[in-house]
Amino acid sequence: MNTSTINTRVNKEVKEKATKVLDKLGLTMSQAITLYLNQIILTNGIPFELHVPTEKTRKAMEEALYIESHPEDFKSYSKVAELLEDYNSEGN
Repeated sequence: MNTSTINTRVNKEVKEKATKVLDKLGLTMSQAITLYLNQIILTNGIPFELHVPTEKTRKAMEEALYIESHPEDFKSYSKVAELLEDYNSEGN
Protein backbone atom coordinates (compact mmCIF):
# COMPACT_ATOMS: atom_id res chain seq x y z
CA MET A 1 0.00 0.00 0.00
CA ASN A 2 1.32 3.38 -0.99
CA THR A 3 0.70 5.82 1.89
CA SER A 4 1.39 9.45 2.65
CA THR A 5 1.57 11.35 5.93
CA ILE A 6 -0.66 14.28 6.87
CA ASN A 7 0.35 16.44 9.83
CA THR A 8 -2.27 18.74 11.29
CA ARG A 9 -2.89 20.62 14.52
CA VAL A 10 -6.29 20.50 16.22
CA ASN A 11 -7.66 21.68 19.52
CA LYS A 12 -6.73 19.10 22.19
CA GLU A 13 -10.29 18.87 23.57
CA VAL A 14 -11.73 18.37 20.09
CA LYS A 15 -9.26 15.55 19.42
CA GLU A 16 -10.02 13.87 22.76
CA LYS A 17 -13.79 14.04 22.23
CA ALA A 18 -13.52 12.81 18.65
CA THR A 19 -11.24 9.95 19.72
CA LYS A 20 -13.82 8.80 22.28
CA VAL A 21 -16.52 8.71 19.61
CA LEU A 22 -14.24 6.94 17.14
CA ASP A 23 -13.29 4.36 19.78
CA LYS A 24 -16.99 3.53 20.18
CA LEU A 25 -17.22 3.11 16.41
CA GLY A 26 -14.13 0.91 16.33
CA LEU A 27 -12.19 3.39 14.22
CA THR A 28 -8.78 4.95 14.60
CA MET A 29 -8.24 8.63 13.88
CA SER A 30 -6.31 7.64 10.76
CA GLN A 31 -9.18 5.47 9.52
CA ALA A 32 -11.70 8.27 10.18
CA ILE A 33 -9.60 10.79 8.29
CA THR A 34 -9.25 8.34 5.40
CA LEU A 35 -13.05 7.89 5.37
CA TYR A 36 -13.50 11.66 5.34
CA LEU A 37 -11.03 12.13 2.48
CA ASN A 38 -12.73 9.35 0.48
CA GLN A 39 -16.10 11.07 0.99
CA ILE A 40 -14.59 14.31 -0.33
CA ILE A 41 -13.56 12.39 -3.45
CA LEU A 42 -16.94 10.64 -3.82
CA THR A 43 -19.00 13.81 -3.35
CA ASN A 44 -16.53 16.05 -5.16
CA GLY A 45 -16.67 18.44 -2.22
CA ILE A 46 -17.10 18.66 1.54
CA PRO A 47 -19.45 15.78 2.47
CA PHE A 48 -21.80 17.95 4.53
CA GLU A 49 -23.51 21.29 4.09
CA LEU A 50 -21.69 24.46 5.06
CA HIS A 51 -23.61 27.65 5.69
CA VAL A 52 -22.75 31.16 6.75
CA PRO A 53 -24.90 31.68 9.84
CA THR A 54 -27.60 34.33 9.73
CA GLU A 55 -27.41 37.20 12.20
CA LYS A 56 -30.13 35.52 14.28
CA THR A 57 -28.22 32.22 14.32
CA ARG A 58 -24.94 33.97 15.15
CA LYS A 59 -26.56 35.74 18.11
CA ALA A 60 -28.10 32.48 19.33
CA MET A 61 -24.70 30.76 19.12
CA GLU A 62 -23.06 33.59 21.06
CA GLU A 63 -25.80 33.40 23.70
CA ALA A 64 -25.40 29.62 24.00
CA LEU A 65 -21.63 29.98 24.45
CA TYR A 66 -22.18 32.66 27.11
CA ILE A 67 -24.67 30.47 28.98
CA GLU A 68 -22.28 27.53 28.79
CA SER A 69 -19.39 29.56 30.20
CA HIS A 70 -21.50 31.32 32.90
CA PRO A 71 -23.85 28.63 34.27
CA GLU A 72 -23.92 30.39 37.65
CA ASP A 73 -25.92 33.22 36.06
CA PHE A 74 -28.79 30.93 35.02
CA LYS A 75 -31.35 28.73 36.71
CA SER A 76 -31.15 25.05 35.92
CA TYR A 77 -33.52 22.16 36.53
CA SER A 78 -32.89 18.47 37.00
CA LYS A 79 -36.49 17.52 36.17
CA VAL A 80 -39.00 18.85 33.67
CA ALA A 81 -41.61 18.97 36.43
CA GLU A 82 -39.43 21.50 38.32
CA LEU A 83 -39.16 23.67 35.22
CA LEU A 84 -42.90 23.58 34.62
CA GLU A 85 -43.66 24.34 38.28
CA ASP A 86 -41.33 27.36 38.20
CA TYR A 87 -42.76 28.49 34.85
CA ASN A 88 -46.35 28.22 36.07
CA SER A 89 -45.58 30.01 39.35
CA GLU A 90 -44.36 33.05 37.40
CA GLY A 91 -47.87 33.54 36.03
CA ASN A 92 -47.12 32.31 32.53
